[in-house]
Amino acid sequence: MNIESETAVPVPAELTKHQDLITEIRSELAFFAERVMFEPNDGATRNRIENTVKVYFSYLFKRGKIHDYVVRCDVLNNTPEDIKRGRLNCDVAFRPSEYAEFVYMPMTVGPADVAMN
Repeated sequence: MNIESETAVPVPAELTKHQDLITEIRSELAFFAERVMFEPNDGATRNRIENTVKVYFSYLFKRGKIHDYVVRCDVLNNTPEDIKRGRLNCDVAFRPSEYAEFVYMPMTVGPADVAMN
């Protein structure tokens, strides 16, 4: 199994203090993605991954670790071409603090790997 991650991307200065949280979230998202790697990209699978990620972000929100979040995994970000190729896209964005910008973490689950930017 291959999990790709763009870790060489520079982190904006205001997010440096949130790097541990970002690393934790990236790890959890990879864990969730691995659970649907061999599932078909259909409505049930997209709903399952979207709901799982939302529950996790709700948990972080209730504990004050993040201040806002958005999760999308539906037909708007999963094109017929993606579905045909066995790729599942889940777009995740969150604000680690009320003063920080949203951190966008698109996730693509393919037949043999998970890629996150």
